[in-house]
Amino acid sequence: EGVLRLENSVLTSEKTTLLLNGTIDLNSDRFDLDMLLDSEDASDLTAPEYTRFDAPVRFVGRLEGLFDDPVLNGRLEADSGSIHGIGFDEAFADISYTMKSLNVEQLKVNQGTSVYNLSGSAEFRKAGELFDFRDPYFKAKASIQDVHVSPFIVAAYKELPITGKAEGLLSFEGDSNNYKGTAELIVSDGVAYEQPFDKIAIKSLFSPDRIDFRSIEAERGDSSADADGTLFFNEKFNLSVSSKKISLNDFPALAHAEIDATFGLNATGSGTISNPVLEYSLAIEESRFRKMDIGQGLITGRYANNKISAKGSFLEGNVTVDAGAALSDEIRWNADVGFEKARYDSLLSGLIPDPPRDMSLSLEGNISLLGRNRTMTLNSTFQSVQMALYGYRFRNLEPVVFQLDGDELTITSFMLSADNAELAVSGKLKINQQYNLNLKGNLDIAPLKALTDKLTSIRGRGDFTVLIAGPWKSPELEGEIKVNDATAVLTESQHKIGPVYGTFRLKKNSVSFDALSVQFSGGNATLSGVGYFKDRALSELYISSDISGIRIRKDSELSAVLDGKLFYEKTSKGSSLTGDVSINKAKYAKRVEWRSWLLGLKQIREESFDYPPFLSDTVLNLNLTSDRILIDNNIARTPVKMNINVTGTVKEHGIIGRMEANQGTVFFRSNQFNVLEGSSVDFIKPNGIEPFFHILADTYASNYYVRLSLDGTLDKFELTLYSDPPLSEEEILSLLTFGQLNKEGKGIESGLAASEATALLTGSLQDEIAKEFKDITGFEQFEIEPHTTTEGAFSPRIIIRKRLLDNRIYVTYSSTVGSAEDQVIQVEYKVNENMSLIGSRNEIGSAGADVKYRIEFK
Repeated sequence: EGVLRLENSVLTSEKTTLLLNGTIDLNSDRFDLDMLLDSEDASDLTAPEYTRFDAPVRFVGRLEGLFDDPVLNGRLEADSGSIHGIGFDEAFADISYTMKSLNVEQLKVNQGTSVYNLSGSAEFRKAGELFDFRDPYFKAKASIQDVHVSPFIVAAYKELPITGKAEGLLSFEGDSNNYKGTAELIVSDGVAYEQPFDKIAIKSLFSPDRIDFRSIEAERGDSSADADGTLFFNEKFNLSVSSKKISLNDFPALAHAEIDATFGLNATGSGTISNPVLEYSLAIEESRFRKMDIGQGLITGRYANNKISAKGSFLEGNVTVDAGAALSDEIRWNADVGFEKARYDSLLSGLIPDPPRDMSLSLEGNISLLGRNRTMTLNSTFQSVQMALYGYRFRNLEPVVFQLDGDELTITSFMLSADNAELAVSGKLKINQQYNLNLKGNLDIAPLKALTDKLTSIRGRGDFTVLIAGPWKSPELEGEIKVNDATAVLTESQHKIGPVYGTFRLKKNSVSFDALSVQFSGGNATLSGVGYFKDRALSELYISSDISGIRIRKDSELSAVLDGKLFYEKTSKGSSLTGDVSINKAKYAKRVEWRSWLLGLKQIREESFDYPPFLSDTVLNLNLTSDRILIDNNIARTPVKMNINVTGTVKEHGIIGRMEANQGTVFFRSNQFNVLEGSSVDFIKPNGIEPFFHILADTYASNYYVRLSLDGTLDKFELTLYSDPPLSEEEILSLLTFGQLNKEGKGIESGLAASEATALLTGSLQDEIAKEFKDITGFEQFEIEPHTTTEGAFSPRIIIRKRLLDNRIYVTYSSTVGSAEDQVIQVEYKVNENMSLIGSRNEIGSAGADVKYRIEFK
């Protein structure tokens, strides 16, 4: 009855299968069909009108309506493929098709993290039948997110070295011959012509023959620029660029350059991509070359026909530059730099760390440069050179002339003079290859302070004649340097070295010196030695020195005078310091709190001392001897003999040997002990400081003979007290503390314990008071000790001692605070080493006299 019914009907082509279900009504000329299409390649459907849709596709929809203009609705899905060379992972679109139009309500394309969303229509105004896609007219809008820009640049124009990811909106209307479109995009984290950028915001219009860039805003770090222009598809263009701030630090291509600048930019361009014409101007706000401040400036220039020219002025117009370059397969360039007579202090400040206040530099001259690819020729002539530095004023005696041809530098004329200095240099050198230079002159060496921060000041003169010749890495030196009356002050220690007198002789790869005289710390050192160079570095050094009268004075309480012979050696295997040092005279007068003395020695053992880092691994083998060391403080007055060896390294050193004291006195609890023969301190640890004590001393207290013995190390020692007639150690301690064995009343033992505890707690306070008292009054000893009075009360006792008449009379006064009693006065007159006359007044006011005679038995 004029109705054709199709059930599971299949139509196929080479790559496409179409499944139909439904009816075709021949009476009313209508379609009513469900369609399922599956194609291996979308181009099988769109050819020959469009052949660049390459992807497997599926379509599910319905065809209905009149034969001459049915409506096709459905969803088109595509697997991984490409459209116009732009790849995607998947895509789908909801479409409505008639013979005259194709409407896309939503087209979504995914490619990795990239997302495209599109809607629009295509009108087929010349279509005569279904699927006639001739001369389509498009209207479309799209949004993109995280999309790589490179494929779109290639599709719209040609391959350019530009990368990045974009997001934004696009629109398009027209046919393939006459269309217009807009784009508002933000491209981030990209690279354009090898220059990274943070963000580029673009607003543009495009048509069949051009892309009009309404605005381009680019940012990189602290730099930004605005541009607008037009790019024609026949390679012509026009461009305008402006920027308030561009920093060269934001250009990685210049990261290793020794120049830095911040400037504003204005530039215009036109012509073709292959032969552009550019005019530009740069207003430099600040600039530096290496560490030299070049300051503000202005550069203008032009680029055309593969040639670039530039003119600039710097340093308030005192330096002018006129440069040009021809850019082709072989790059040729030239530059003329002129220096008007003016001050150029900033050039020196970039070369000298911590420049002095009086530093100045004045120049007048010019530099001419010619370049060819990576080779350069430089000619310079400075008619005037004047430089002030560290109180000296240098000036040129004749024009300073030098040339650089490729890597060969020729110094034709270089001679500077000051009131008491001259310097002349001549010869040639090939950079990184060869030396052939002559240096001659006599200079005050004060400007050498500019080379190091290790010296507070340096003075003196040096006369030199030196020839430098040979390979770049290992040149040979011939000549000599004479140093006269040179002095220097080290920054860290403020020690003065000098004056120094001597001659350094240079020969090939070595430097030697003989009888170099150096005064240091009140003494003198005579040095002789030789050093060897390898690759311009000192590889070996041998120094022999005789020292005499070197004074060491850490403070007013510790001093020493040293003589000796030392030998220092440095080789590839390491360094060492050996020799013999004699301590001619030393005195230790620092006050020591008796009760914390041993703890203090332990702290000294653990303390480190400062030394230059390069000496840390130097091996030590030093022998120190002396029989003229005097300990003279509040606990002892005794001469000491010493014979020790310092071993190990500077960083981890040790001491072995012995210190002996066979005579003298030790003070304890108002008692004067005599040091006995055989007292010593032995150092027994070659890789550390580990003293072993053996100290013997005796005294008389209230007709008792008391002997003290201390044996052992700092960590484990024994203190023994012995008396004749015999007493217990507690009784001996009471005797030494209170001057008597028993007192009436109770609490003696507890008073003794309390006194000892108080002594330990007040030791450091007593040290400070005693030191101030000694400085003000001149008394050698001032002590505050705990004391129990004759009534058994606890009260502090003050003890004062003073030596008179060349140490032959010794006066001791002690008194209990707050009591008119318990005042003790003792005067001892030393007739000779073995006999003394003693007069005294005791605690209860009784006076008496004694004769003390000493006999030693061996």
